[in-house]
Amino acid sequence: MARKKNQPIRILTEKELKSTIEAVPEERRALASNVVSELIWMSGMLGTLKNKADEIGPLDFFVQGEQSMLRENPALKSYNTTIKNYATLLSKLTDLLPKATAPPPTTDAGDQFDSFVAGRDAD
Repeated sequence: MARKKNQPIRILTEKELKSTIEAVPEERRALASNVVSELIWMSGMLGTLKNKADEIGPLDFFVQGEQSMLRENPALKSYNTTIKNYATLLSKLTDLLPKATAPPPTTDAGDQFDSFVAGRDAD
């Protein structure tokens, strides 16, 4: 689930999020379940906010009494806040997962290097 800086955040499906709970160690599953519930809710909210932002556009003409002004679309503003919170919560869920272990280095490269060094030292 790790992402590179400035890489767009992909909203995970409910199925993907729920399947993540099974990968979390038993003693942390209750917490993971709560995090997943919030992420699922946020996913739905993000869809709604995104549709509204697309419908209105990035700017909204606001009128209140005699005063009128152009302002940032409130749905877009809420979307931006929610997506940041979604990313933070997704990171917390990732932190609950067991740490991946690095695969052992392949022995072919090591053997070739050792052979090279042994052959070089023999001269």
